[in-house]
Formats: sequence, structure tokens, C-alpha cells
Amino acid sequence: TVSVEESANYLAATETYTFEVTPKEITVTITPNGGTYDGNITYAAATLNGVVAGDTVNVNLTYTGTPYDETPYEGKPTHAGKYVVTASINNANYVLTGTTSANFEIKKATVEAPTDLEAKYGQTLEDVLLNNPSYGSWSFAEDDLVKVFTKVDDYTFTITFTSTDPNYATQTYEVIVKVGLADN
Repeated sequence: TVSVEESANYLAATETYTFEVTPKEITVTITPNGGTYDGNITYAAATLNGVVAGDTVNVNLTYTGTPYDETPYEGKPTHAGKYVVTASINNANYVLTGTTSANFEIKKATVEAPTDLEAKYGQTLEDVLLNNPSYGSWSFAEDDLVKVFTKVDDYTFTITFTSTDPNYATQTYEVIVKVGLADN
């Protein structure tokens, strides 16, 4: 309400006005980051654009999606999978506009190929010791398993890691088997 008192040149008057103050539109820039199941995960970060200098507006990031192993989670995901991270604010003076979400991925972990594989003259690949982790197993191609080592030398073979855990990738590598002299 605005009031003006009467003066020599003006009559007294009173007027009532209604103002509607709408929230300021701001945008968010999400850096989704991501990582690998082996523990090297960098979670998303967000920057608000257009906030008035001196104002503090907190941004909340929430993750949705299902990990490959379908393990339930609360808060930030830790298992391999594809997710969506969404930004939101809780401030009556501002409203987010534009894109408020981004894709976030935790990739499957990889397993290093075995090294120091050894056999003896006269043995086959079935005799080569492969240490299998609890989340998968190593195998040579079926055709290679029956080949007898008839020479002391280094042999190259293809080996496959087959994952039994959705957090680890199935992979194929080239490995060297060192064949030594047979035991007497």
C-alpha cells in the first residue's frame, strides 16, 4: 500500500498494489565423471549458473539406475552399471531450467592376464596351473589343450577370462607359456 499526504499542490491518495516475485531461472552444469568397479570411482559434480552474487544455493545430486548385478543401493552407487545423476535445488528464490541430469557409468573391472605360466617338456596346456579368482575363471581354447609340448621354448596362446560376477568384464589375452626341461 502506498499513501501520499495532501499538500498545496496534491490531494491525499492511497493505492494498493500487488507484486508477484517469480523465482530466478538458473541452470546447472553436471560433470558426470564415473569410474571402474575396482574402487576408482569419481562421483558427479555440479555447478549452478546464474545465482546472484552473495546467495548460497545448495545443489543435491541423486542417482537412479540398476547395477549390472542388480544389487540394491542407497545414495551413491558402487557397483558396475549405468546410472542417471539428477540435480535439484530447494530454494524458493530459484528454479532450475534446462538439462538437469547426466549419464553416469561405473565400468566393469578388468582382470590382468596371468604371467609366469610354465610347463615341462611332454606336458600339455591342461598341466599349466591357472589361478582362478572367486569371480571368474581362466581357460585356454579347447583345441590348444591337447597339444603336447615337444620342444623347450616360449609358446604364445590365447587365454580367456570368463567372469561369473557382473562387476567384472570377460576378456581375452595373449599369454606366453615357458616350457622347460622335463623332470627326470
